Amino acid sequence: PLAITSDTTTAHPSALLQQSMATSAVEPGQKIAAAMELGHVDDLKALQASLGDLTRNQGLLLDTVQQENSRFADSTGSLDDMLQRARLYQAKLVRIKRDMGELQQRSSRLRKRALRLQQMKQKEALQAEQQRQRDLERTRQLQPRVALQPAPP
Repeated sequence: PLAITSDTTTAHPSALLQQSMATSAVEPGQKIAAAMELGHVDDLKALQASLGDLTRNQGLLLDTVQQENSRFADSTGSLDDMLQRARLYQAKLVRIKRDMGELQQRSSRLRKRALRLQQMKQKEALQAEQQRQRDLERTRQLQPRVALQPAPP
């Protein structure tokens, strides 16, 4: 088979075929192969150019995909950090809610106790006042009285 060289692009394939057949003494099978090769030179060059474009585009796509993968990997890392912080804050929120519930129960118990103490103090104050009133009444009753003498007849 004939090698495809850069000087074959300027000549028409049929002219190259005739030149190849005239100048060389080759076997008929080789001549047929050379003719088929020359007939497809333009197609092969176009195909080679297309493959070069495809390879270049594939390289660009590969670079783009790698950049996107890198970006997604970075995003995944930051997303994991964000989720970890969210779990931490959620745990803190649960703990704060539990503490708030406990504080509410304690304050409710303290209010009830304060109310009971206030009622006891009021009751004691009322009893003390009543006792003082009784003592005053008793003292008043025990005070000597001047007896009035009956008027002479």
